[in-house]
Formats: sequence, structure tokens, C-alpha cells
Amino acid sequence: MLTGYDENLAADNPNTPHTALLSPAESLFERELTDNYQNALDLYYRNLNSGKLTTGSSLLDSLMGGGVETSTFTLIYGDRRIIEILVHKLLVNTLLDTTKGGFASPATYVCCSNYRKERTMLNTYYLADIALSAGINPTAAPRNIHVAMAFNPLEEYIISKATERAVRKTGSKLILVDNIALLLCDEKMREEFPDVTLTSVVGGFWEAAFRNDAALVVTCRGAPPTSKDNQGIPIPEGGSVLSQKAGVIVYLRVGRRRFPFAKAYLRKHPSLVNREAAFTFNRYCIHDDLVVGGE
Repeated sequence: MLTGYDENLAADNPNTPHTALLSPAESLFERELTDNYQNALDLYYRNLNSGKLTTGSSLLDSLMGGGVETSTFTLIYGDRRIIEILVHKLLVNTLLDTTKGGFASPATYVCCSNYRKERTMLNTYYLADIALSAGINPTAAPRNIHVAMAFNPLEEYIISKATERAVRKTGSKLILVDNIALLLCDEKMREEFPDVTLTSVVGGFWEAAFRNDAALVVTCRGAPPTSKDNQGIPIPEGGSVLSQKAGVIVYLRVGRRRFPFAKAYLRKHPSLVNREAAFTFNRYCIHDDLVVGGE
């Protein structure tokens, strides 16, 4: 057959380009993959010049190497009392100018809420208070925080796949996924949506962040501690998936003293050793007064 003759001729001729053997669809796919490769030196300078977002606490910023970085997957897990403060602070601080520790861009927030287990809420009044104290118009701030809600694993998966387009459209430099494992670790939810995995959801959000040079911040609870946990620090909810995928991991735990007191543990970082810091807080703010001593 003529087709067979052409294939044999191409195989015997070293000067014939390999794409001659590909169908138009395969050739297009190959070019798309090739275009996705990046120069290692460009990646180095990209990481070197990455933006850093302040948490609102110079103590926590220092613990994390200067704040939350773009093109980095940061996992913050543990006590919800501290996480809720950080979530609201990060969303507003993203709007700040880069000279003030912000990204000078909108933010994308994904709320995963299971009313049967634990409600994840975004307090718009608190957002307005933070914006006002930061010198941002309290009515303009919410317009630049784009919110998506997921109430079951399938919705969370769909949102993870749609986030890349949403981030590209809005220009967001922060993707914050709150309580990412809550829905996927619920037994009833797993039975109803067995095909949705934490790995696939995390992959969708991380791709959206990396392709748009944005920071990905994910929060979750800690799994029940075991005797194997180092210093009594549990792994994140959902097993080892988040621990393996995240580049920076911070665990938060509230202490037992009479005044509001907490510890932050840096568990993973590409260039810093594991360390910890203790601080005080109230309902709306983390204070930068360092606490010395144990719990």
C-alpha cells in the first residue's frame, strides 16, 4: 500500500523529520507539550524575583522566609482559630501594593464547606475592617476578591479545573483554597462521589497557580495524632497527599496558657530548616510579641 511505502521510506531516511509520521492531531499535541517546557535559568530568575505576600504578622513572615511566595504551594493547617485570621488577612493583603507586602492584584478564594461537619465561612465584615485598617476602600476590597463555593467533592473538582481560566481572566496572584480536604475526607461524601480524589483536586489548583505565576495557599485541619507523630504534630487531614505536594508547610497549634497563645511550626521549606515560633493573638489579629517558653 502507498501508506506503507511512505512509512518505510521515512524510517530508512534519517533526514525525514519525525513529525512526518504523526497525524495532524498528534503533531499539534507534540508542539503543545514542547511549548510547555521552560528554560531552567528562566525558572531560576523567576523564583529569585518571586513576589512575597505578607501574612500580616512579621513574625510569621520571618518564619516562612519572608511571606507567601508566588509560584509556590503553601499549606497551612491546624487550629481553625488562627487559620481563619490568616485567611482573611491574606485575601485583603493581596490587594496591597508590592511595596507594602502585597501582590497589587485581585485574589481568588475557594470555600469548601460541609454543614454536617464544619462550616467554613468568609466574614465580609472582618474583611472590611482589615481593608479599612490597611488603607483600602472597604467597599472596593470585596469586589477584588473572587469567591467560589463547593459543597461536595464534585463541585470542588469542577472548581479546581475552572480556576486556571478564572485566575487568568481576573489577574489574581493568590489562589486560596480553604479547608481543601474537608469534603473529600467525609465518609458519606466519599461514598457518594468515589471517583473524586484529593490528588486530582490539588493538581487542578496547583496547575492554575503555576501557569499564572500565582501563589497557592491551601488550608486544612490536622489529622488525628498518632504515636509516630514528631513532637505530637499531626499530618494534614487527607493523609500524605498534601504533605508531598506542598512546597512550604506550616502547622498551627493553640497553647494552653491563660492568655491566647499559639505556636507556628515550619515543617517544610525548600531552603529553610524546620523551626517554630510562639505568639499571642486575639479574635481578629495575630500579635508580633514573641512568646518564650513552652506551653
